This record gives sequence, C-alpha cells and structure tokens, in this order.
Amino acid sequence: MNTPRSLALLAAFIITVATCRADTDVAVSQLPRPVLKAVEARYPSGHILKAEWDNEGYYEIKVQDGHSVHELHVRRKGRILKDELD
Repeated sequence: MNTPRSLALLAAFIITVATCRADTDVAVSQLPRPVLKAVEARYPSGHILKAEWDNEGYYEIKVQDGHSVHELHVRRKGRILKDELD
C-alpha cells in the first residue's frame, strides 16, 4: 500500500470523526424551558456557568452551587442523566 496515500486517508478520517463529535456552545437564554426547570430544581441557588449541546442528544451544563461546580447531562425534556462534581 502507498504510505503517503494511507496517511492522507487516515488524516481525513480523523478530521471527519473529530468534527462529528464536537459540542456546540449554547447560550443560557436559548436552553429549553424543561432543561432550565430541571437544573433549577436540582440546584435552586445554582448559577449556570456554561451550556453545550452534545451530539449524543443531551445538554452538558456546568452549574456552580456555592463552592462546588457540577456537570450535568440533561435531555431536552428535562431528564437529568448525570450529575457529577467537576
């Protein structure tokens, strides 16, 4: 097999896969209401630091509550899939 051609194909594959997995930043004002309600219910005094849409079908949200920062994975309809300290 031709080595430069193999390397070019590998590079194209890596670039394609990397762009498909990229998260998209979302403004807090653009989050769906069920997502905001779920975050507010879990952390009533929390403050959303960052929100991203993950191509796997959930929002990844960083919330500061007091001195701790939590990372939440929340579906569009407000179901929290994961809540862990960041």
